[in-house]
Amino acid sequence: MPHLKKEYAVKSGDFVHAGEGSMQIQSTLKTIGYDPEIIRRASICAYESEMNIVMHGGDGNIYLNVDDRLIIIEASDDGVGIEAGHGEDIFGPFKRKGDPKSIQGLGLGLAIVKELAEQHAGRAWMDNSYRRGAKICFSISKSLGAVTS
Repeated sequence: MPHLKKEYAVKSGDFVHAGEGSMQIQSTLKTIGYDPEIIRRASICAYESEMNIVMHGGDGNIYLNVDDRLIIIEASDDGVGIEAGHGEDIFGPFKRKGDPKSIQGLGLGLAIVKELAEQHAGRAWMDNSYRRGAKICFSISKSLGAVTS
């Protein structure tokens, strides 16, 4: 299968259109013919990543990359970014940045992304080379046989 790359724009604070990028990813994966469980996991991870941009980042993009083994989704924004040394911390449960009174969400989104990716023979990581804001990436196996729980 040829490699597939798609890009979806995400606007910070745009709750009217929030989730459209992840819905397009879901539709693309359905069209390709992936198993519904793979589509479900990839769509949840894409949605959580997209909502982080809408709620916490600046404007950004979600990228879908499909190669021979993996589905890779990257979510990048031009917000304030994540402080050096906190890249892996952001994937823990209840991790949130800022004043607790102004924080939206519970801090579970990226923990869910990490768990789903790892359950599907993938991983979640922060791209430390990205300098315009934050870039969160995750991969999942295209094979249902790779599911670990």
